[in-house]
Amino acid sequence: MTPKLTNNGYGILTQALNGGSISFTKIKVGNGDVPEDYTALDDLVNPVIEAGIDSIEEAEKYVILKSASFNNQSLESELECKEVGVFCLDSDGETEILYAYGHCDLSSSGETAVTIPLVENGLVSTTITVYVYIDDAEEVGAILAASSEYVTLADFTAHTDDTDNPHSVTASQVGLGNVPNVATNDQTPTYTAPTTLTALVSGEKLSTAFGKLALAVTKLIDHIADSTLHLKNASSTVGGTAKPVYLNAGTVTACSASVGGTARPAYLNSGTVTACSATVGNTRKPVYLNAGTVTPCGWEIQYGVVGVQMNTQTATNFSVTFSSAFSSAPKIVMLTPQHDSETSVAPVCKVRTWTKSGFVGYMYDSASNATSRYYQVFWIAIL
Repeated sequence: MTPKLTNNGYGILTQALNGGSISFTKIKVGNGDVPEDYTALDDLVNPVIEAGIDSIEEAEKYVILKSASFNNQSLESELECKEVGVFCLDSDGETEILYAYGHCDLSSSGETAVTIPLVENGLVSTTITVYVYIDDAEEVGAILAASSEYVTLADFTAHTDDTDNPHSVTASQVGLGNVPNVATNDQTPTYTAPTTLTALVSGEKLSTAFGKLALAVTKLIDHIADSTLHLKNASSTVGGTAKPVYLNAGTVTACSASVGGTARPAYLNSGTVTACSATVGNTRKPVYLNAGTVTPCGWEIQYGVVGVQMNTQTATNFSVTFSSAFSSAPKIVMLTPQHDSETSVAPVCKVRTWTKSGFVGYMYDSASNATSRYYQVFWIAIL
């Protein structure tokens, strides 16, 4: 439909042809009867729907106006779209006037009215496109509606496929203002290490946990690097005048509160004071200074049990080999025989000979049935 200019429309067009402007604002649709004189109208005969302008396109002596989308949700009865009106701003820039009016009964092309049904018969959403005469006016525009009621499928698909943050949402708006925008392996946590070692606690903040771990790792590194730390913390006295010792640049030295960089623990290797190494053999023993004398630490003790079957009423020999040789022959070897069932039996059980590797013992039972008895001999050797 091509609406025709009203008297007000001609007035605005005349001003536009003489340096003024035309600014279209809206389009109305109604179902009024054909008026006697449309040129004198200020509004539609019976306006029903009002829609903003969605787009404007210029053609020779005309502009093509497309209304914003509207639907039938507000209709109280079905609408027979007989009349249409195009509005623009008056010369004062504030008042809206009817620029052009069209009616299907005034159409020279024999257009018929379009009927829009009630919403009960289905939701209908549509737009109106009209051609409006502007002659040779140059300053022609439109105040476009803020948005159409519905978007097209193409526009909707383009928007949903846009993953480049089309709404310009910020990190703080979705609660990520304090989260660094880096990969998990590239995060740079901050923390303050405590002054004393403290156990980790379930549920505490990562900054606190990292601080505790940082101090623990630092102390562990220092501990590993200090080869004499355990010697520094050794007891200052062991049994009266006895003190732990270490090799300080090859010299046997009593432990003190501080130990120099060349200090190394020592042990007796077959009677020779030797610096500690990765392996320590059976004959090696830690030493200490006892009133200035290098002395092996503690006693050497081994113990066990051996079974002895009495074959005759004469002495029965048995032997024991130590699991590891003593540094020298034990000072004491004690034997205790035990019978399986008779606690009153007291056989003779003694050591014949012993060395640092083992000993030979014998048993004698004068009882008449000694040949059938089996004994367990518990032994202990001390150096």
